[in-house]
Amino acid sequence: MRRHALFVGLLVLIAAARFAILLTSQTHVHSDEAIIGLMAKHILEGRHFPFYMYGQPYNAGAAWEAYLAAVAFAFFGVSVISLKSCIVVLSLVCLFLFYRMCLALYERRAAVLATVVFAIIPSLLKWHFQVRGYSWYFLSIPVLTLLFLSIESTPNRRWPLFLLFGIVSAFSVWSLELGITFNIALWILLLLRRNLSLKNALVAVGGLLLGYTPAIAFNLTHHFANWNVVREKTGGGLALFFRLEALSQIFLIEMPKFFGP
Repeated sequence: MRRHALFVGLLVLIAAARFAILLTSQTHVHSDEAIIGLMAKHILEGRHFPFYMYGQPYNAGAAWEAYLAAVAFAFFGVSVISLKSCIVVLSLVCLFLFYRMCLALYERRAAVLATVVFAIIPSLLKWHFQVRGYSWYFLSIPVLTLLFLSIESTPNRRWPLFLLFGIVSAFSVWSLELGITFNIALWILLLLRRNLSLKNALVAVGGLLLGYTPAIAFNLTHHFANWNVVREKTGGGLALFFRLEALSQIFLIEMPKFFGP
Protein backbone atom coordinates (compact mmCIF):
# COMPACT_ATOMS: atom_id res chain seq x y z
CA MET A 1 0.00 0.00 0.00
CA ARG A 2 2.87 2.34 0.87
CA ARG A 3 4.34 1.81 -2.61
CA HIS A 4 1.18 3.28 -4.12
CA ALA A 5 0.72 6.11 -1.60
CA LEU A 6 1.34 8.76 -4.26
CA PHE A 7 -1.37 7.35 -6.50
CA VAL A 8 -3.82 6.98 -3.60
CA GLY A 9 -3.30 10.62 -2.64
CA LEU A 10 -3.69 11.61 -6.27
CA LEU A 11 -6.91 9.61 -6.58
CA VAL A 12 -8.39 11.25 -3.47
CA LEU A 13 -7.46 14.71 -4.79
CA ILE A 14 -8.97 14.02 -8.22
CA ALA A 15 -12.12 12.57 -6.65
CA ALA A 16 -12.57 15.69 -4.53
CA ALA A 17 -12.00 17.93 -7.55
CA ARG A 18 -14.45 16.04 -9.76
CA PHE A 19 -17.22 16.02 -7.19
CA ALA A 20 -16.61 19.73 -6.58
CA ILE A 21 -16.95 20.36 -10.32
CA LEU A 22 -20.08 18.21 -10.38
CA LEU A 23 -21.74 20.17 -7.58
CA THR A 24 -20.80 23.60 -8.90
CA SER A 25 -21.05 23.43 -12.69
CA GLN A 26 -22.60 20.12 -13.78
CA THR A 27 -26.09 20.45 -12.34
CA HIS A 28 -27.74 20.53 -15.77
CA VAL A 29 -28.45 17.86 -18.39
CA HIS A 30 -28.59 17.83 -22.19
CA SER A 31 -30.92 15.74 -24.31
CA ASP A 32 -29.09 12.39 -24.12
CA GLU A 33 -28.58 12.70 -20.37
CA ALA A 34 -32.24 13.57 -19.86
CA ILE A 35 -33.26 10.47 -21.82
CA ILE A 36 -30.97 8.22 -19.78
CA GLY A 37 -32.29 9.82 -16.59
CA LEU A 38 -35.83 9.08 -17.76
CA MET A 39 -34.81 5.49 -18.49
CA ALA A 40 -33.43 5.20 -14.95
CA LYS A 41 -36.68 6.55 -13.50
CA HIS A 42 -38.70 4.04 -15.53
CA ILE A 43 -36.44 1.22 -14.34
CA LEU A 44 -36.85 2.33 -10.73
CA GLU A 45 -40.63 2.41 -11.15
CA GLY A 46 -40.65 -0.97 -12.89
CA ARG A 47 -42.29 0.52 -15.98
CA HIS A 48 -39.66 -0.44 -18.54
CA PHE A 49 -36.36 -2.31 -18.69
CA PRO A 50 -34.46 -1.06 -21.76
CA PHE A 51 -31.92 -3.10 -23.71
CA TYR A 52 -30.52 -0.15 -25.65
CA MET A 53 -31.00 3.60 -25.32
CA TYR A 54 -34.53 4.81 -26.00
CA GLY A 55 -35.15 5.48 -29.69
CA GLN A 56 -32.08 3.71 -31.06
CA PRO A 57 -31.05 0.05 -31.40
CA TYR A 58 -27.43 0.57 -30.33
CA ASN A 59 -25.33 1.95 -27.45
CA ALA A 60 -26.31 -0.55 -24.76
CA GLY A 61 -23.92 1.32 -22.47
CA ALA A 62 -26.55 4.04 -22.14
CA ALA A 63 -29.01 1.46 -20.81
CA TRP A 64 -26.39 0.12 -18.41
CA GLU A 65 -25.79 3.63 -17.10
CA ALA A 66 -29.55 3.95 -16.63
CA TYR A 67 -29.65 0.76 -14.52
CA LEU A 68 -26.78 2.09 -12.41
CA ALA A 69 -28.51 5.45 -12.04
CA ALA A 70 -31.70 3.67 -10.96
CA VAL A 71 -29.77 2.31 -7.97
CA ALA A 72 -28.55 5.82 -7.15
CA PHE A 73 -32.10 7.16 -7.50
CA ALA A 74 -33.34 4.50 -5.07
CA PHE A 75 -30.87 5.60 -2.39
CA PHE A 76 -30.50 9.34 -2.98
CA GLY A 77 -33.61 10.36 -4.89
CA VAL A 78 -34.17 11.35 -8.50
CA SER A 79 -31.85 14.26 -9.31
CA VAL A 80 -29.17 15.39 -11.73
CA ILE A 81 -26.51 14.95 -9.04
CA SER A 82 -27.56 11.35 -8.41
CA LEU A 83 -27.49 10.67 -12.14
CA LYS A 84 -24.09 12.20 -12.83
CA SER A 85 -22.48 10.93 -9.62
CA CYS A 86 -22.59 7.45 -11.14
CA ILE A 87 -20.45 8.60 -14.05
CA VAL A 88 -17.99 10.36 -11.77
CA VAL A 89 -17.58 7.16 -9.73
CA LEU A 90 -17.07 5.13 -12.91
CA SER A 91 -14.49 7.67 -14.09
CA LEU A 92 -12.54 7.14 -10.86
CA VAL A 93 -12.71 3.37 -11.33
CA CYS A 94 -11.41 3.91 -14.86
CA LEU A 95 -8.56 6.02 -13.47
CA PHE A 96 -7.58 3.18 -11.11
CA LEU A 97 -7.69 0.64 -13.95
CA PHE A 98 -5.66 2.96 -16.17
CA TYR A 99 -3.02 3.20 -13.45
CA ARG A 100 -2.92 -0.60 -13.12
CA MET A 101 -2.56 -0.90 -16.89
CA CYS A 102 0.35 1.55 -16.90
CA LEU A 103 2.01 -0.32 -14.02
CA ALA A 104 1.85 -3.50 -16.09
CA LEU A 105 3.65 -1.73 -18.93
CA TYR A 106 6.00 0.79 -17.26
CA GLU A 107 7.61 1.60 -13.92
CA ARG A 108 5.66 3.30 -11.12
CA ARG A 109 6.69 6.93 -11.71
CA ALA A 110 5.77 6.72 -15.38
CA ALA A 111 2.43 5.16 -14.42
CA VAL A 112 1.64 8.00 -12.01
CA LEU A 113 2.61 10.64 -14.58
CA ALA A 114 0.48 8.99 -17.27
CA THR A 115 -2.45 8.83 -14.84
CA VAL A 116 -2.13 12.55 -14.09
CA VAL A 117 -2.17 13.36 -17.81
CA PHE A 118 -5.18 11.10 -18.36
CA ALA A 119 -7.01 12.72 -15.44
CA ILE A 120 -6.53 16.36 -16.42
CA ILE A 121 -6.36 16.40 -20.23
CA PRO A 122 -9.03 18.91 -21.37
CA SER A 123 -10.29 16.87 -24.33
CA LEU A 124 -11.40 14.05 -22.01
CA LEU A 125 -12.63 16.15 -19.09
CA LYS A 126 -16.26 16.34 -20.18
CA TRP A 127 -16.54 12.55 -20.43
CA HIS A 128 -15.97 12.25 -16.69
CA PHE A 129 -19.38 13.87 -16.16
CA GLN A 130 -21.54 13.21 -19.21
CA VAL A 131 -24.14 10.44 -19.05
CA ARG A 132 -24.14 9.21 -22.63
CA GLY A 133 -23.17 5.54 -22.49
CA TYR A 134 -19.46 6.05 -23.05
CA SER A 135 -18.27 5.18 -19.53
CA TRP A 136 -18.21 1.43 -20.18
CA TYR A 137 -16.18 2.03 -23.36
CA PHE A 138 -13.52 3.87 -21.35
CA LEU A 139 -13.53 1.11 -18.73
CA SER A 140 -13.20 -1.68 -21.29
CA ILE A 141 -9.92 -0.38 -22.75
CA PRO A 142 -7.73 -0.85 -19.63
CA VAL A 143 -9.58 -4.03 -18.63
CA LEU A 144 -9.02 -5.67 -22.02
CA THR A 145 -5.41 -4.49 -22.11
CA LEU A 146 -4.76 -5.92 -18.64
CA LEU A 147 -6.31 -9.25 -19.63
CA PHE A 148 -4.25 -9.32 -22.82
CA LEU A 149 -1.06 -8.60 -20.85
CA SER A 150 -1.98 -11.28 -18.31
CA ILE A 151 -2.35 -13.81 -21.11
CA GLU A 152 1.02 -12.78 -22.53
CA SER A 153 2.81 -13.00 -19.17
CA THR A 154 1.27 -16.24 -17.88
CA PRO A 155 3.60 -19.18 -18.71
CA ASN A 156 0.94 -21.91 -18.82
CA ARG A 157 -1.67 -19.60 -20.40
CA ARG A 158 -4.63 -20.81 -18.33
CA TRP A 159 -7.88 -21.09 -20.26
CA PRO A 160 -10.00 -19.01 -17.81
CA LEU A 161 -8.05 -15.91 -18.88
CA PHE A 162 -8.97 -16.57 -22.51
CA LEU A 163 -12.60 -17.11 -21.58
CA LEU A 164 -12.71 -13.88 -19.58
CA PHE A 165 -10.98 -11.98 -22.38
CA GLY A 166 -13.62 -13.16 -24.85
CA ILE A 167 -16.52 -12.25 -22.55
CA VAL A 168 -15.18 -8.77 -21.74
CA SER A 169 -14.47 -8.18 -25.43
CA ALA A 170 -18.08 -9.03 -26.24
CA PHE A 171 -19.38 -6.73 -23.51
CA SER A 172 -17.16 -3.95 -24.84
CA VAL A 173 -18.64 -4.16 -28.35
CA TRP A 174 -22.17 -4.69 -27.02
CA SER A 175 -21.97 -1.63 -24.77
CA LEU A 176 -20.74 0.68 -27.53
CA GLU A 177 -19.98 -0.35 -31.09
CA LEU A 178 -17.25 2.30 -31.19
CA GLY A 179 -15.02 -0.29 -29.49
CA ILE A 180 -15.02 -2.66 -32.46
CA THR A 181 -11.73 -1.33 -33.87
CA PHE A 182 -9.83 -1.64 -30.59
CA ASN A 183 -11.18 -5.14 -30.05
CA ILE A 184 -10.22 -6.26 -33.55
CA ALA A 185 -6.65 -5.04 -32.97
CA LEU A 186 -6.34 -7.04 -29.72
CA TRP A 187 -7.87 -10.15 -31.28
CA ILE A 188 -5.42 -10.01 -34.19
CA LEU A 189 -2.50 -9.75 -31.77
CA LEU A 190 -3.89 -12.61 -29.72
CA LEU A 191 -4.60 -15.00 -32.59
CA LEU A 192 -1.26 -14.35 -34.31
CA ARG A 193 0.73 -15.62 -31.34
CA ARG A 194 2.73 -18.66 -32.44
CA ASN A 195 2.35 -20.49 -29.14
CA LEU A 196 -1.43 -20.03 -28.94
CA SER A 197 -3.08 -23.43 -28.66
CA LEU A 198 -6.21 -24.30 -30.59
CA LYS A 199 -7.99 -25.03 -27.31
CA ASN A 200 -7.32 -21.57 -25.88
CA ALA A 201 -8.26 -19.90 -29.16
CA LEU A 202 -11.58 -21.74 -29.18
CA VAL A 203 -12.16 -20.88 -25.51
CA ALA A 204 -11.61 -17.18 -26.29
CA VAL A 205 -13.99 -17.30 -29.26
CA GLY A 206 -16.49 -19.20 -27.11
CA GLY A 207 -16.28 -16.47 -24.47
CA LEU A 208 -16.86 -13.86 -27.17
CA LEU A 209 -19.99 -15.65 -28.40
CA LEU A 210 -21.21 -16.22 -24.84
CA GLY A 211 -20.83 -12.57 -23.87
CA TYR A 212 -22.42 -11.35 -27.09
CA THR A 213 -25.37 -13.77 -26.93
CA PRO A 214 -27.87 -11.16 -25.62
CA ALA A 215 -27.05 -8.84 -28.53
CA ILE A 216 -27.36 -11.72 -31.00
CA ALA A 217 -30.74 -12.63 -29.52
CA PHE A 218 -31.88 -9.00 -29.80
CA ASN A 219 -30.90 -8.85 -33.47
CA LEU A 220 -32.62 -12.14 -34.27
CA THR A 221 -35.84 -10.95 -32.67
CA HIS A 222 -35.75 -7.34 -33.95
CA HIS A 223 -35.02 -7.78 -37.67
CA PHE A 224 -31.26 -7.25 -37.17
CA ALA A 225 -31.93 -3.64 -36.15
CA ASN A 226 -28.66 -3.22 -34.24
CA TRP A 227 -26.42 -4.71 -36.92
CA ASN A 228 -28.18 -2.74 -39.66
CA VAL A 229 -27.61 0.55 -37.84
CA VAL A 230 -23.95 -0.28 -37.21
CA ARG A 231 -23.48 -1.19 -40.87
CA GLU A 232 -25.15 2.04 -42.01
CA LYS A 233 -23.09 4.20 -39.66
CA THR A 234 -19.79 2.60 -40.68
CA GLY A 235 -20.54 2.06 -44.35
CA GLY A 236 -19.78 5.56 -45.58
CA GLY A 237 -16.13 4.75 -46.23
CA LEU A 238 -13.48 7.37 -46.90
CA ALA A 239 -15.92 9.41 -48.98
CA LEU A 240 -17.28 10.81 -45.72
CA PHE A 241 -14.04 12.70 -45.10
CA PHE A 242 -14.31 14.59 -48.38
CA ARG A 243 -17.68 16.14 -47.57
CA LEU A 244 -17.54 19.84 -46.73
CA GLU A 245 -19.80 19.48 -43.68
CA ALA A 246 -17.67 16.62 -42.35
CA LEU A 247 -14.45 18.61 -42.74
CA SER A 248 -16.09 21.60 -41.06
CA GLN A 249 -17.16 19.40 -38.14
CA ILE A 250 -13.66 17.94 -37.76
CA PHE A 251 -11.55 21.11 -38.04
CA LEU A 252 -13.86 23.77 -36.61
CA ILE A 253 -15.67 21.87 -33.86
CA GLU A 254 -13.95 18.61 -32.87
CA MET A 255 -10.24 19.48 -33.15
CA PRO A 256 -10.49 22.67 -31.03
CA LYS A 257 -11.77 20.47 -28.20
CA PHE A 258 -8.25 19.10 -27.80
CA PHE A 259 -7.08 22.56 -26.72
CA GLY A 260 -9.84 23.48 -24.30
CA PRO A 261 -12.72 22.15 -22.19
